[in-house]
Amino acid sequence: MVKNKQDGIFSAYIADLVKKANNDAIVYTYFLNEKEINEAAIILKSYPSLNYYFFGGHDNSERKILGINIQQNVNFPIKFIMIKTSEKNPKLLKHTDFLGSLMALGIKREVIGDIIINQDCTYVAVIDTMINFLLQNIEKIGSENVKVFECTNENFQKYEQQYEEFNIIIPSNRLDCYISKILNISREKSVELILSGKVFINYNEIKNTSKKLFENDILIIRQHGKYLFASEEGHTKKDRIKILIKKFK
Repeated sequence: MVKNKQDGIFSAYIADLVKKANNDAIVYTYFLNEKEINEAAIILKSYPSLNYYFFGGHDNSERKILGINIQQNVNFPIKFIMIKTSEKNPKLLKHTDFLGSLMALGIKREVIGDIIINQDCTYVAVIDTMINFLLQNIEKIGSENVKVFECTNENFQKYEQQYEEFNIIIPSNRLDCYISKILNISREKSVELILSGKVFINYNEIKNTSKKLFENDILIIRQHGKYLFASEEGHTKKDRIKILIKKFK
């Protein structure tokens, strides 16, 4: 496995992988976030002769490993763990509880893939070389005692993203209008969020307050959630735009 980038430009990192792959080597990254996945896919379009695939454990994975010179999701260096909390007094734990406790073990973020929280247990995708370390060292998530087991990716394959759906009505297709309606704040507050670097469209930071959104665009507002522009639902009598929004749960 090729090590993940440390410093430098991300495109140079991918170019280095491509160079190794051109020598018929099979190469993998560690887990990439969604912005890196998009950037890598754009770069790899310049190398049509290479076979590559992104895989993170299930079809809707947010964090994925890039494999070059491979077919589909065969032999990706991913293992899966199941974390179970106390059955007698279960506590509702959040994504940040799991991620914080895992990072507290001294491991890097890029060795951890998606964290899928269910009512009775939580599944985590990890780099295969970390599986034994995690099985031996995870004892608590937050203040909760837990038990950890290795499992297959069957539970990941069954996972479907859950959304909270709602409609908004905006006067025009502008980013500040979307944020104002989604968060129920003033346009001025929306502009402040955008200019402060807290707003992303398709994982790219946006500081253009009049930026247009299109169907299937993903809007991220730091500390306020992640949203999908699902569809345009028509116009009101006053020609305002009706939009179906899906908030990621």
